[in-house]
Amino acid sequence: MSKVVALTGAGISKASGIPTFEELGDLRQKLSRSYFENCPIKFYEILKKFKDTVRIAKPNKAHIALAKYDKRV
Repeated sequence: MSKVVALTGAGISKASGIPTFEELGDLRQKLSRSYFENCPIKFYEILKKFKDTVRIAKPNKAHIALAKYDKRV
């Protein structure tokens, strides 16, 4: 059995409606340990909003193509 790794960029998720970190401004900083330690309530509010966005996202053509390829390997 061969193993394959697909290296993709943020665009694969963006096509499913998930914004990139650059589009979300300082989100990466707000998901840091120090932000969590200093502002835990805000941290969890931001995390929930981001998780909700991811939860409703649907696979796009790239995801489907990778899944089909995975089944063939």
